[in-house]
Amino acid sequence: MHRWVPALAVLLLWNAATFAQIPVEYRITFDSVWSEETHPDDFPFDPHYSPLTGCVHQRTSYLWGDGLLATPGVERVAETGNRSTFESEMQAEAALGRASSSLIRGGGFDSPGVISTTFDASREFPLVTLITMVAPSPDWIVGTAGLKLVRDGRFQDDVTIYVYPWDAGTDTGASYESGNAPANPHMPIYLLTGHPVEVDGVVPPFGTYTFEILNVDGLPPYDDTDGDGLINLREAEIGSNPRVAQSDTDGSTDLNDNCPTVNNPLQTDSDGDGFGDACDNCPAIANSNQNDDDFDLTGDLCDVDDGLLHFTAGGTDTLNWQADSNFTSYNVYRGELAALHAGADYTQDPAQHPDAASFCGLSSNSLADSFTPAAGEAVFYLVTGEVAGSESPLGRIQNGHPRVTTRPCM
Repeated sequence: MHRWVPALAVLLLWNAATFAQIPVEYRITFDSVWSEETHPDDFPFDPHYSPLTGCVHQRTSYLWGDGLLATPGVERVAETGNRSTFESEMQAEAALGRASSSLIRGGGFDSPGVISTTFDASREFPLVTLITMVAPSPDWIVGTAGLKLVRDGRFQDDVTIYVYPWDAGTDTGASYESGNAPANPHMPIYLLTGHPVEVDGVVPPFGTYTFEILNVDGLPPYDDTDGDGLINLREAEIGSNPRVAQSDTDGSTDLNDNCPTVNNPLQTDSDGDGFGDACDNCPAIANSNQNDDDFDLTGDLCDVDDGLLHFTAGGTDTLNWQADSNFTSYNVYRGELAALHAGADYTQDPAQHPDAASFCGLSSNSLADSFTPAAGEAVFYLVTGEVAGSESPLGRIQNGHPRVTTRPCM
């Protein structure tokens, strides 16, 4: 039997209290192709974008996204292009320790066209949010909402994503040059479709964002400045000093030290995950990525109150996952892997996909399911938590927006 069983904790962060935060400088390039050739319907006379703005932040900070109501700052960017209020909101997040106080800023420009700017990311702030107004428009924006720059313990380099228009939900105008028509009440932010951005039933992308690593604390990212066997970028990932071969002076070079920033001469590693007990945020459970999504110094695999669920040991007909004190019940979705690849459908309708199923309102963190897919086929499972009728999300897609729950448990 073939199964694909993903965990929902898809964001990797490192223990901010244990590891040094080495800055990794990125260049973001926005290449806009939005034009009368790509989007011919009702195309405006003066196509351009407002000045780009954003920040890097933690998972606990989401400033805009699919299904959220626009903040006053997002509304002001979307309707006027003015970024001052949104930047005040980002600074408020920085004051709470959830975002960097160094904002990302770029100029406005005509479309089609290209603009670039630079910013620093770190393991403490590994997500990037950006926003700019599509102008002219009633309240349309493009950007990212919590795009991950760190995956599986590694900073991502040379990443390109497509960007699409979003409606901020604060104005009811239906065309680029519609007059002011405030939405009352405001609607949640949603991906724009239909007239005038749709062409032959499809919304072509407005352009691309490309993220490239420029340096690590001012050093070439793929050099080994201190000669300890680790390139500078890898030192940034594990928190060691790229300028010092032995960051903690315990007798082991950073390459051979299982706690390169903590003095531990004995190098004891009880769970054998490559991280010594002196710096392991889950010393009794092997977790070589040291994920700590909520920065509480306890790794995700042994954290039972972070709202994240991870599949644990199970047989071929039993699924087990973490119990989490945030939830009173659990939902499990089974789906066809081929259908997921074809249409990004995570919660599938059994009427259309016979291998799909939903197991709702489970009181324990275990499910017996002896389903066996046909030869050459595969199924996947997703688990969510529920409390007071509210279900946890299915994680986020590449551009940072939530995965869509098309058929949630009832």
